Amino acid sequence: MRLIGEGSFIAFVGLQHVEMPESIIEIGDYAFNGCENLKILQLPSKLEKIGGNLEFYRCSINNLDNLKEVYGNLVITD
Repeated sequence: MRLIGEGSFIAFVGLQHVEMPESIIEIGDYAFNGCENLKILQLPSKLEKIGGNLEFYRCSINNLDNLKEVYGNLVITD
């Protein structure tokens, strides 16, 4: 698997922790949009692209350090 597709986990409120395999290189638009209980997100070191449309909107991610490295000026709102 190399891609988490557009809207793959949209509004999946039961999702709390995601640890992606190193094979993932891209996260599509809206992939985790509305995952309100998602708090921990471990991104692969080889991630190349995160879509441009609200991938993590309405998430409660606590560990943003590795995400900022890939995504730049990330803003996550409740």
